[in-house]
Amino acid sequence: MKRTLPVIGGLLAALALLAVAGWLATHNPVVEHTSTGAYACAAPYDVVLNDASSTGGGEQQRPDDQQIEERCHNVAETHATLAVVAAGLGLLVVVATVVAARRRD
Repeated sequence: MKRTLPVIGGLLAALALLAVAGWLATHNPVVEHTSTGAYACAAPYDVVLNDASSTGGGEQQRPDDQQIEERCHNVAETHATLAVVAAGLGLLVVVATVVAARRRD
């Protein structure tokens, strides 16, 4: 039992990091203080990978669309970067846990 507890803990930590990475990549960030109040941007993965517009489509044009788009793009890049870091750390924890478990045997 003493040997499996650190392995379970490591795998749970990795799972938590991977869940955070998934949330950061897919959760639509919100920018505050726009002409219409709070504005929900496109998902970070969509903005970074597909260069999606957060203000396009059939919506009514706002006077600060350009500023909203810039702010949404900045937030999306930050969230995407943090998602990659969290996913990398999660994978690193998995590898470290497996290596540590094999060394104990």
